[in-house]
Parts: sequence; structure tokens; C-alpha cells
Amino acid sequence: MIRRRFLLLLAAIAVSQSSCVAPIRVKVVDPPPPDHRISDTALEGYRKLSAKDPLAAAGRLLDGIRACQNRVAKGEPGAVGDYNYLVARFVTQLERAGVEPWGANYELRGNSTVYQLTGRDPSGFGIGDRELLPTDRLEFAGKYPCPNAS
Repeated sequence: MIRRRFLLLLAAIAVSQSSCVAPIRVKVVDPPPPDHRISDTALEGYRKLSAKDPLAAAGRLLDGIRACQNRVAKGEPGAVGDYNYLVARFVTQLERAGVEPWGANYELRGNSTVYQLTGRDPSGFGIGDRELLPTDRLEFAGKYPCPNAS
């Protein structure tokens, strides 16, 4: 929460210091699911689990991601949007659970599969100090007028 406020404050300062007037609002929202083939039952189960156990919800999301990956490979219409939506929710669950995937291994359980989550911090990037925030959770409103440069 503190990181999110800091990022929004930093964005506001950067915009206010530019030569453009920027009455823009940024809000973090919960995006609606895509209108494709992700079942409402699966999403409802994930949402209930998300509130109680974010790591368990992340494991269930990996099941959905795997299914969408197969649909993408077959060239099914709408599969890429479903895949992207589920990956974004997965990242959100890792943040919610306080998981640091760049420095430790985690075991996530799907319905019938156990997944091993491992990662490494790309050298010099310092990703462990950053917050992962899916961009579909950001809602921008307002206008960004700039004077014509001459």
C-alpha cells in the first residue's frame, strides 16, 4: 500500500514538473474479466479463495493459465485476452501474499498439479525492491494538454 502511494505520488510530481498541464487522475481498480471463455464458476472460486489464501488462489490461477496457454497454441479467438487477464491476476495474488519470487522458491497447488515457483532477479535490475502492478489495474482519467512545441 505504501509503495503504491509512493508510485502515484512520484507520477504526480513528475507530471507537475513537466511543461504540460496535466489534470490526470490515476486510480487502482479491479478490472472486469474478459468476455471470453473463462468460466464464471472458476472465477468466483478464485475470488473467494483470494480473500482467504492468496497463494492458494495463485495456484488455481496457474491451472487456468495452463489451460489458456493450450487455447492460445491452438489459435482460439479470445484466448490471448483470457491468458493476459489470468497472468495479471496471478501477479496480483503474489503481491497480495507478500511473496518474493526473486529470492525464494514457493510451492503452489492447483486443483491437481503442484507448481514450483522459482525466479531470479536479473542482475543489476533490483526487481526485489519493486512492486509488481498489472497495468490493467490502473485507470486513467482526465486530459493531458500540451502547448505546441515550436
